[in-house]
Amino acid sequence: MKTALYRFLIRWHQASDQPLPAWLERACHRDASLARVHDNEQRLTSRFRTDARPASLESSPFLKPKVLRIMSADTRTPSRPPLRWIGSVAALACVLALGVWVSVSWLSTPGDPTPSSQPQLATTEDPPAPASASLPPVATLPSVVRDASWANPLDREMERVLADALGAVRFVASSFLPSEPPAETPSPSSG
Repeated sequence: MKTALYRFLIRWHQASDQPLPAWLERACHRDASLARVHDNEQRLTSRFRTDARPASLESSPFLKPKVLRIMSADTRTPSRPPLRWIGSVAALACVLALGVWVSVSWLSTPGDPTPSSQPQLATTEDPPAPASASLPPVATLPSVVRDASWANPLDREMERVLADALGAVRFVASSFLPSEPPAETPSPSSG
């Protein structure tokens, strides 16, 4: 890895006509492969500097007429917008139109779906409660939810949540609270 980096640095310094730093010069004297790379790069650089292009080299006789014909020809073509740009704009317009159509059709549907198409998560009817539970009846819930003309699904859902909560409270009360008050036992200090 280190040797590959040294080779790169030797080539870079030779190509940029800069002398090698002292530490790289020392590395070339220590390693024979780096010394060979350095010598090869020096020979290549000196050859590029000394070799001149032969003056006897002539260009093709057909080159000049071809260049003049290309330059004199009207290379301007009528500009048309690329089809990719038109296609992407058309696709974007179609997607936007479809989104508007779906949102308008979804928002314009009636708010009260048929009972058979929507599953009931909770009922508003109360489970039978034991007689000892003294909780308020479900009739104390807001009457806005019970009004049939009001069709806000969030209000109906809140009514179901409250009915479930009251049912759970009644269940806990009937299961864990005593049904009769405990009989008073005389305290030992009063005696």
